[in-house]
Amino acid sequence: MADFVVPPRNKNEVPGFNQELCRIVNGMITLIALLDGVVLGGVSASRIVATNAAVQLVSADLNDWIAGTTSQVTVTDDGDGSVTLSLPQSIATTSTPTFSGIKGKNRAKMFFYTGI
Repeated sequence: MADFVVPPRNKNEVPGFNQELCRIVNGMITLIALLDGVVLGGVSASRIVATNAAVQLVSADLNDWIAGTTSQVTVTDDGDGSVTLSLPQSIATTSTPTFSGIKGKNRAKMFFYTGI
């Protein structure tokens, strides 16, 4: 692997800066090459990675991070680390959701059209 080199741009540059920058970048390139193909224990493929109380890497499911709200949003664990979000009623453009009441802000008049 070829070393990363930054040529000096002008005579006013800080002496040694380019060499130090190259040393850091080359170290990062080496680290990336070493980490290529590393398999971490304690984690599963296609899962979120988190840390536990002992600051160890562990797999987490999405439902560990997302919570629903009563009568508003339901979060269903799909069993594969993913979740499905749903509402208590369908809100498709072809749906007819039902509400027990609707209040307008500042007593605003609300008009409902049942068909045009």
